[in-house]
Amino acid sequence: MAMEIISIIQQNLAHSEEAEDEFIDHLVKSQAIGLVQEPYLRKNKIKQPPGYRVIQCGKEARACIYLPNNINAWLVSSTRDVVAVLTGNSEKGTILCSSYHDRKFPANEIGYGLDTIMEYATRGQHKILFGIDSNAHSILWGPNDTPNDRGAYMEDWIFRNHLKVDNEGDSATFVSSRYGTVVDLTISSYTLDVSQWTVDTSPCLSDHRRIFYTLHLNTKRSFKRRNFKEANWATFKEELDKCLNHDDQNPIWTSLRLEQEVSKLESCIILALDKVAPLCKVKVKPRIKQKDDELSSARALFKRIKRAYHQKTVSFDRYTSVKREYRRIMRRVSRDRYTDFIESITDSNQICKHVKSAEKTNSPIGLLNKDNVKTVNGKEVISMLYDTHFPGSKEGLLRDNPDRKITLANETLASVKFITSNKIMEAIQTFGAGKAAGDDFKPIVLRNLTQKALNCLKDIYRASVALGLIPSKWKKSRVVFIPKQGKPANDPKSLRPITLNSFLLKALEKILMWHLEKKGIPRLSKHQFAFKPGTSIDEALSTVVDKIEKGLLASNRNEYTLCCFLDISGAFDNVKTEACLDGAKRCDVPNLLIPWLRSLLTNREVTTEINGVKQTRVLNCGTPQGGVWSPKLWNCAINYILDKENSHGVTCVGFADDMVLTMTGPDLHVLFSTLSYRANRIKKEIATLGLSLNTSKTEVVLYTNKRPKVIPTFRIGEDIIELSTKARYLGVILDRHLTYMEHVNHIVAKTKRSLFMLRNFVYRKFGPSPKLMRLCYTIVARTKLSYACHIWQHAKGDHEDLVKCQRLAMLTLAPTGRSMPTIGLEVIWGITPIHLHLQKVALATYGRIKNRIRQTHFGQEAKLKGHLDNLDDIYRDLGLLDETDMVTRRDNNNLYTVNTDKNPDTYDDPDYIQVYTDGSKINGYAGCGFFMQDKLELHQASEHLGKDATVFQGEILAIQRGAEYLKHIKGRKITFISDSQAGLQALNQRAFKSKTVWECHRTLNNLARNNHVNLRWTKAHVGTFGNEQADRLAKAGSLKQSEEADTFSEFIPPISMAEIKTKIKNYIERKWQVEWENADKALHTWRLIPNINSNIAKTMLGLSRQEAKYMLQMLTGHCRYRYFQWVLIKKKRHFDPTCPFCGVETKKDDTPCHALLECDRWLPERLRIFNTDRPKPIDDYRKLRDFFGLPGLRNHASTYLQKKPKCLTTVGVKCVKPNKVK
Repeated sequence: MAMEIISIIQQNLAHSEEAEDEFIDHLVKSQAIGLVQEPYLRKNKIKQPPGYRVIQCGKEARACIYLPNNINAWLVSSTRDVVAVLTGNSEKGTILCSSYHDRKFPANEIGYGLDTIMEYATRGQHKILFGIDSNAHSILWGPNDTPNDRGAYMEDWIFRNHLKVDNEGDSATFVSSRYGTVVDLTISSYTLDVSQWTVDTSPCLSDHRRIFYTLHLNTKRSFKRRNFKEANWATFKEELDKCLNHDDQNPIWTSLRLEQEVSKLESCIILALDKVAPLCKVKVKPRIKQKDDELSSARALFKRIKRAYHQKTVSFDRYTSVKREYRRIMRRVSRDRYTDFIESITDSNQICKHVKSAEKTNSPIGLLNKDNVKTVNGKEVISMLYDTHFPGSKEGLLRDNPDRKITLANETLASVKFITSNKIMEAIQTFGAGKAAGDDFKPIVLRNLTQKALNCLKDIYRASVALGLIPSKWKKSRVVFIPKQGKPANDPKSLRPITLNSFLLKALEKILMWHLEKKGIPRLSKHQFAFKPGTSIDEALSTVVDKIEKGLLASNRNEYTLCCFLDISGAFDNVKTEACLDGAKRCDVPNLLIPWLRSLLTNREVTTEINGVKQTRVLNCGTPQGGVWSPKLWNCAINYILDKENSHGVTCVGFADDMVLTMTGPDLHVLFSTLSYRANRIKKEIATLGLSLNTSKTEVVLYTNKRPKVIPTFRIGEDIIELSTKARYLGVILDRHLTYMEHVNHIVAKTKRSLFMLRNFVYRKFGPSPKLMRLCYTIVARTKLSYACHIWQHAKGDHEDLVKCQRLAMLTLAPTGRSMPTIGLEVIWGITPIHLHLQKVALATYGRIKNRIRQTHFGQEAKLKGHLDNLDDIYRDLGLLDETDMVTRRDNNNLYTVNTDKNPDTYDDPDYIQVYTDGSKINGYAGCGFFMQDKLELHQASEHLGKDATVFQGEILAIQRGAEYLKHIKGRKITFISDSQAGLQALNQRAFKSKTVWECHRTLNNLARNNHVNLRWTKAHVGTFGNEQADRLAKAGSLKQSEEADTFSEFIPPISMAEIKTKIKNYIERKWQVEWENADKALHTWRLIPNINSNIAKTMLGLSRQEAKYMLQMLTGHCRYRYFQWVLIKKKRHFDPTCPFCGVETKKDDTPCHALLECDRWLPERLRIFNTDRPKPIDDYRKLRDFFGLPGLRNHASTYLQKKPKCLTTVGVKCVKPNKVK
């Protein structure tokens, strides 16, 4: 810590944007703290300067504090009129408070809101400083002011709290054209040294003057960081190899040697890093504004005139005119800078990051309260966080690992031989390069380890597993507390602890996890849907809702469904270690790993540092949140509970620590007594795990359409759980009738907040491109609308609020008239109507889970159907009820090699057996074939794959058929040559999601056990003989031309997800086309775009915002042509809506569609651009853009129309009603 003299600027900005910019310039220039009253608000947000954070209340803030990032601060209070933070790392710090006292407040409430701050300061023995706009007058701080009652009460409050007033001199802090007075006060403790207090009398844009003074405060130490972006990794590898001296010949490992080898390896890495990326101080570079000469001149003139005005040498009119001009120039410069910034955005990530950051809270961690115990300093805050999230943790140091000794040879070596240097690098590659680490070794460093270092790490890993010990350095981790959104800032449970472990340890965890998953271990309950390969949150939701629908939608309507949603407190942090290990044994985790897992969970050292306050504790229970094994061990601990409770009509579904008990039956007393008994039994079971049930958050909901007269009591222990009308489960609100109206309202409100944030980037005349904004909508907003939509999209209602949400999004793409119909805008922009998009997402989700979920069918005769029945009916109509190609497998043992280089070396070795493979699809039917050439024989094979197979499946099956043909070959070199990059890359992965790829991988591995097998890529259709033969055979398989091959077969592979999505997409597009044809709106757009076509959207998305605006007007007809103006003024008879170029006898409506299809005036242009006089249907929408871009058409409206339609009337001309028939 360092004690520094910090400048403080205090000012009331009078809600002025110009005064705010001026204040920030002074603030950033002097790197001062700002105490501000009445700041300028932009949608309840205050502008944040670079290198600063702003502390404010959420809405309508009238006080805020600007804090530099190098100042540690704890939030003490944050209300509309009072904001206070505790600075400094010591137990006795300094509280800074900014406060605004409204003149409308009664005089006797002058200390309202400040007494709480004083209470904190008194209990914690902190010094305190207030920057107050008091609106109070007293001779104590204003010798020339007339005292009032507010001043008297303020004097009394200052005296009672043993404070002093730091105002010096008689300079007025508030100045108007008529008088000046002192209302801005600086009040502080007697022990606080406030010096150099001055009022800046230079002209400013607020009616309150700036106040400057200095204060002694503790600031952060300047921390150091490595700059990996400029590191020379070639030099790093050379230095690392020079330093390493690993003895890999000694098979004897002890606990001491393990610690020494880890220290030696890490020391060598650090020495090499010091050469290429040394630690250096982090400096925040303030953003430098581009100078504007006009603004500088206007500012200088204004200051000169304002000074002269106060000296009464210039008139008031002169002063106000100069001030008005200065503000106008400042607004223009600010607008131009913002416009340049917005139009420079070329990446959707910039917009998405802005939206996500705006949704997060930026307030510092505050002083916490728990059970009426209030913290008063940083040390108490961290202690309360530890006691809340890690009960039983103790201050102290790690115990030494027990002495153990082992020889890595024979059986012991064989048990850990699966740990190889290749797998280590593969595990490291799975981590993001810049991910935060618990130590100094980020993944980008580990990715550049040399082979020598990897071999050393391999031996350390093997010894660690064999000894059942984790090196002490890897057991030290950092804990970061992340605020939960929407939770109170002073509640310790509103912070989530995230453990940052060493990536050297996490890589070993990954390797062990992969090794067990390959064997299907741990064997978890089928009722657990979290952290288990092949399961998802969608499946958990469908399982619970399906059980609810069983009683709610039953044909006899005589059953109830009772659900109990259990809440387990601090599940991951408090579970006992022995409970996790016993569960791991029951789930068939090998005994070799049990001691290693015990070492992982016990004797862990965690360190937390918040605002310079640092505390370390030792943990012996819980699983670290952020660890690779943590979710698996939690699942193992509660696995037997899920299996035990799923019996006798009760279903217990688990998703991590979220558990649901459901039961359906006709007797309410049986339902309540049974589920209450099960809930109490679970409470006792989890107590043995070291956990507790939070009954205050546990919810019980009775799902029924009946009105029971008597409802039994639901008890858990001594607590009575009241029935709820709804429950929120995994982000979905399940109301008691499953109408989902509350859930739809919730996601609509959530989506609108994101859309309003996106709206900040677009304006009438400037903004990001339409293509970028559409991408942002699909990423940020539409994903929120479609979350878990397979559950609720079938519910009754036309989703009007969802349609309005989508319309709001389309308004951000380009300037759009409010009268333009939504259905027409969706066709123009290529955005699927929201109800069809939800159905599309629901069908795709059902395709992933339908083979694994147990579904309750209500039968065709049922009036109401469940969410899965509706989707199942569509699948039946589409012919998609067959088994899918999805699978979840992992195998890290590739015995064959894959070369996807685009310029591979040719194999001229005659000993190689070359197998050329290919897949094809012709006329909707797929086929595959392979051509094998050897010095002894040639072989050709074709296979017909049916109409639902994809070309990708054909490519993979061709390789598999070639490997099956050669399965009896031994001791040969075999190369498979394919022109499919996608197929080879799929086989080169370790995680397999396609059953076809998985079976091909297994066949290749079997062949590679006795042969040298290699797969390589070749370019297609360049005259390579083998590739051309394989292409011919694949096409023959598609066409069932059996005479083309030596062997011919037929095989129907399982339908792939790609094919399912294609059929779903076609189905949705057909429905959209039918709705478009039957729509009674957007008739003008329908005449131009009768068929749903993605080409129009591609054309529109390639335009600028202003060009897109004009095209929208032309395509919708909502423009300043005569017909639309005639409609706009309610079809008045004295206005002529017909085309002025056509003859009187035709009387055609003056619309863009008429100009394109009928008007003789534009016949030469139509012939030149479209090569026809009536361009319908339009196949190239770029030509349509060119036609509407003709200068004559652009000027047509402005020639005949003014802003007011009544000035454009043609008196005496009888109107002809427009033709509304399509």
